[in-house]
Amino acid sequence: MTETSKTLDDLDKVLRQFSAKIDEIRNTPDDVDEAFRLAAIAAAAQEGGALLPGVGVAVGAVYGVLTEDSLTGVMQDNKEKIKAGIRKVLEELSGAIDGLRAPVAFVQTAGEWLHAKSKISEARNNYPLHGNLTGQWLGASAAAYGNAAAVQQTAMESAMTVCDTANSALRDSADGAWKFYSGIIEDIAAYLTKFSGAMLKIASFVAMPIGVSDAIDFGTDLVDKVGKHGLALGAVLLRQQGILDTLTVATTSPAGINNGKWPQSASTDFDSQSPDKDKWDPR
Repeated sequence: MTETSKTLDDLDKVLRQFSAKIDEIRNTPDDVDEAFRLAAIAAAAQEGGALLPGVGVAVGAVYGVLTEDSLTGVMQDNKEKIKAGIRKVLEELSGAIDGLRAPVAFVQTAGEWLHAKSKISEARNNYPLHGNLTGQWLGASAAAYGNAAAVQQTAMESAMTVCDTANSALRDSADGAWKFYSGIIEDIAAYLTKFSGAMLKIASFVAMPIGVSDAIDFGTDLVDKVGKHGLALGAVLLRQQGILDTLTVATTSPAGINNGKWPQSASTDFDSQSPDKDKWDPR
């Protein structure tokens, strides 16, 4: 694990933050409805005040409450435009939502590869202690055993290299995804703050045109930023594809492992029950 590699805790934290921000965006259509509802009430109150000074504001406010779902065409169009922008933002984020758990799976799987490597290393280290029979017998069988053992050792070295390559590729993928989600969280947080300000302007009715324009612009800006993050993540994944290609080559014909099969442990014609004196000569 490199110094920059992220732990499962790091990934869990950033993914939880991302999920929370997505939930906030999903709730924003209700904020839009509420802002326009208040704007309709404010508009009616303003009209009532102009027509009937003194009591008109109160009457207008009541009228606005009764007619809040029957906004003028322009107001309704603006509301739908803002909601359409929110839907577009969520669509752009859908790929990130779908891949939410992938970084965690990368790290967990990388850990499994390291575990496999440790088991292979144990087997390799066991040979000099319990499997090396050099000097214990002579002849063709002894040579066959020695050759088979050497191939086994080579195969284990190859398998350990494959484990390292897989671990590195998976952790690099996880790190790239961590950077992607971390960057996108910052942009979403900024968007939500600005969006809240735009809703306040709409609700005031006085600054409604500015609020509508801001809300639409902020949504468009976030869509652009999400797209750029997606390109950055694509570049990371493309780089990882190169690593995975290397892994494919490494597993296709590794040293000591012919045709994808683990090498046999001894000569096929060696029979311990009826040893041939020419092939097996215990010392």
